[in-house]
Amino acid sequence: MKKLLLMTFILLSTPTMANKFQFNFNIGQDTADDGEERSGTATLVRFGLSTTPKTMFRLNTAFTYQSGSNSFSQGDFTLGPYIYPLAYMGRKTPGQPFLFAEGKIGFGSMAKKSRTDSGFGMGAGIDLQMFKNSGFTFSVEQHSASESSTRLWFGFYWR
Repeated sequence: MKKLLLMTFILLSTPTMANKFQFNFNIGQDTADDGEERSGTATLVRFGLSTTPKTMFRLNTAFTYQSGSNSFSQGDFTLGPYIYPLAYMGRKTPGQPFLFAEGKIGFGSMAKKSRTDSGFGMGAGIDLQMFKNSGFTFSVEQHSASESSTRLWFGFYWR
């Protein structure tokens, strides 16, 4: 298993592969909407992978892990399109705003009972280029599923 992970990392790190994908690592919080079974906030960690970093329309997949009060723990798998309306400008702008819509399926537990959650999320954000092929990203999302919440995350991207 260690060799497989090492080979995957090496393959994705080659210049040819790195030019075809954008990698994201984010941390943030998930705040349940009023009236939901879960209350309060949960901490989240998100890992993402987007296709073709220099185009307007990208396909994104991500895994998000959340942990909060009342023994809440959940992992979400997402897939959906991201739209970068200023992508045609390339490096002429340090900030690239984006809009997204993602389908989600989550598995986890709350109050020691297993649970599933599926639905969609819609949001907006911005990638701020700080270095030649990397920078910071900030996003806000409205998660609408069996349970609704608002998610905020901040992180780092590289290609």
